[in-house]
Amino acid sequence: MKWHRRLLSSGCALLWGLSVQAAEAPAEGARLVVQIGHLEAINTLAVAPDGKTIATGGDDHSVKIWSFSSGRELRTLAGHQGKVSGVAYSSDGTQLVSVSQEWHDGVKIWDVATGYLARTITLPEYSSCYAVAFHGMHVAAGCLKGILIWNLADNSAPQVLHGHQGVISAIRFSADGKKLVSGGWDKTVRLWDVASGNQTGELSGQGGEIYSVDHYCPVDFKFISL
Repeated sequence: MKWHRRLLSSGCALLWGLSVQAAEAPAEGARLVVQIGHLEAINTLAVAPDGKTIATGGDDHSVKIWSFSSGRELRTLAGHQGKVSGVAYSSDGTQLVSVSQEWHDGVKIWDVATGYLARTITLPEYSSCYAVAFHGMHVAAGCLKGILIWNLADNSAPQVLHGHQGVISAIRFSADGKKLVSGGWDKTVRLWDVASGNQTGELSGQGGEIYSVDHYCPVDFKFISL
């Protein structure tokens, strides 16, 4: 039996069963397990690189880590004072980064295995964040004042990428970490060169606010936006 899980805005995690054999298939729409973890709406979700855990963030100011194999909640990461708006795993899956709509929270980096808060990066004033990405030693956050990129290897000020008008609600590194794609409430998708900070492209055919971007072809960085 193969399992598929879905996390809803109500704060519930739903577990559904899908079988590769017709004889094992449950009735269409059958609900198998409901895991209630968050007390309020879930805003963001990330899947670990190895597919073993899922992280979610919600309006209840918490981050939760779930087992993908069982659908059970493993631990809660508490520390945010605002609504958690973005979570992302590190490339090796050992760490998790989270941001909220409250700039005082900063950018938080957690140890996935223990739930220990390893580091908090201070944000500029009034830089509420709505999306975050993690690759290698770089963390990028989509904020009200632009895209901020930190190099975790030093304590230098973040690189700031300007271009979007308004909230940046989606962000993702390319597989090699050299490029970045972002989407925002200005209905545009923008491409960036991480090393130089230069915008290398802009797409404006979405027709509505963009809430998610992801790459489906890592080799040449083809991506989808929603």
